[in-house]
Amino acid sequence: ENIIKKYANILYKQKVKNYNVSYIKSVVDFKLLEEKCIEYIKMNINSKKFYENTKNMEASPNIKKFIKFNIKPGKAIDIGCGAGRDTVFLIKNNWKVVAIDKEDVLEYIEKKLTKEEIKRLKFLKNEIENILLEKNNLVVANNSIVFCSKRYFKDVWNNIVNSIEENGYFIGTFLGEKDSWKESRYKMKFFKKSEVLELFNEFQIIELQEIEMDKETAIGEFKHWHIYAVIAKKVSES
Repeated sequence: ENIIKKYANILYKQKVKNYNVSYIKSVVDFKLLEEKCIEYIKMNINSKKFYENTKNMEASPNIKKFIKFNIKPGKAIDIGCGAGRDTVFLIKNNWKVVAIDKEDVLEYIEKKLTKEEIKRLKFLKNEIENILLEKNNLVVANNSIVFCSKRYFKDVWNNIVNSIEENGYFIGTFLGEKDSWKESRYKMKFFKKSEVLELFNEFQIIELQEIEMDKETAIGEFKHWHIYAVIAKKVSES
């Protein structure tokens, strides 16, 4: 009974003291439940490994390129900021940044900033699907919204577009149809080039790179990458 209670608590994330054990036995597929528990544990292990393996990485190439445009610093939102590689780089280039991640990564980020620089940082622990984004001059979504379920992608994308002020920018990546994850990650959305272009009807695309390569992930898994990397500017409706 204790095992049943423990598993049910993990699966349903409920803190209930008095479980109806007979009912749980009748409705729960424990083989599936065990698989889900193992998957949950693996995800947590991989998550920690990801943050540790990326905490000292330099800023993404598209962020470095954007800074060279000498755009007047404003407010940026870094979606899925991870260990802070892009957030830190933007702050050190005088941007104010709202960094969002599903895990509490604030310590990773603050370690790389001075006391004055920390004043330009706001951190939110949340899933992107659950947040109404603040108005901003730049949204960064490198290797983040690619993990958004395709069920919610349209709403997430509309949230991003609506949050960016006129003449603001989007910098981010999308996964293409040749990416090897397409064979196993059915909930994720993979794009044709034409579909990526359709996302940016309200933008001027400054750069669109299509990248294919075989390379390890941040947690050491070898895969084929198919990436669309975009830098775009939101234009006036007139």
